[in-house]
Amino acid sequence: MKLRKLYALLIVLCSCGNSFETKEGGDGIDGTRPVDGEENAILFADIKSQILEPHCIACHSSYGSYDTFNAVKESAMGAISSGRMPKNSAPLSNELKTLMRNWLAAGAPNTTPNSDPDGSSGATRPDDGDPNPPTQPDILEPTWRSLSQKVFFPKCLQCHGEESFLPLATRQNFFDQRDELLNDFEDVEESELIKRLESNSNPMPPTWSGLDKLTTEEINIVIQWVEQGLPN
Repeated sequence: MKLRKLYALLIVLCSCGNSFETKEGGDGIDGTRPVDGEENAILFADIKSQILEPHCIACHSSYGSYDTFNAVKESAMGAISSGRMPKNSAPLSNELKTLMRNWLAAGAPNTTPNSDPDGSSGATRPDDGDPNPPTQPDILEPTWRSLSQKVFFPKCLQCHGEESFLPLATRQNFFDQRDELLNDFEDVEESELIKRLESNSNPMPPTWSGLDKLTTEEINIVIQWVEQGLPN
């Protein structure tokens, strides 16, 4: 009798093992495949579409370019974190601030390499906001759009952001300070701005900033821009 009961119990236990439902095709606990880390990477295109275009580009039009924004990304993050920016709207949500921080922590990538089986690499999500193909020469012009992207933002905004004592973040900043900074558009080469850009003893950018001084060509283009009345 005991052997018969034990045999019956073994049959029940074995049959229970086949009653569990399994989910195929999934690597996760719930049967879903985890998102590949590369596919989930935060790129400049995400920052541009979710943060810059809705909240920043109305005032900072050049932020649509990766190279321009990459040069000021840390100061922009500081302004966003403190609530100083955006200036004319509500502060960014915690989710958007976290998105920006995670992008910076990942090295502020513009594109992500391919993960093709053959090992080839390339750009799977290039930033399509930059209108200039890399094959075209990058010519500096005496306009705010050109100078802001290639000179003022990368070489001046570290010290002269919108909240600084002497802001140079917008074209309007230059207009507002034209008397003391630009000699009211007269004899521009003797203006305070050009003197500081050319100075070796008290240069701008300062030596401690680690930023390169403006080249002679860049200074000459700045002079042309001021003499022409700061064209946009």
